[in-house]
Amino acid sequence: MNPSPSLGQRLSHARERGFVGRAQELDLFGSALDGKPDSFAVLFVHGPGGIGRSSLLRRFAGLARSAGRTLTRIDGRSLGLSPESFEAEAAAAFDDERPVLLIDTFEQCQGLET
Repeated sequence: MNPSPSLGQRLSHARERGFVGRAQELDLFGSALDGKPDSFAVLFVHGPGGIGRSSLLRRFAGLARSAGRTLTRIDGRSLGLSPESFEAEAAAAFDDERPVLLIDTFEQCQGLET
């Protein structure tokens, strides 16, 4: 007898069903994961609130995991505003040869950009 899906699994499935479009962005991110010569090292996902940036980053995270990449996710809302706090949160990305570092709500810690 199969157990019922957990609430987390049900929410994840609902998010997957609700995610539409963004094929161009997903292809672009996939090319970087594959290490194609014309790919990039930094990708900025930007736009007004409510357009699905966080949903897109969740999808990027799934692609990175599927590609076997080390994934580090940071939420700017919970990050301290010092370079040391950022480095502590992102430490796993610094220890890997081909990391994926996703920073959501970066505008909350944009002062760290320099």
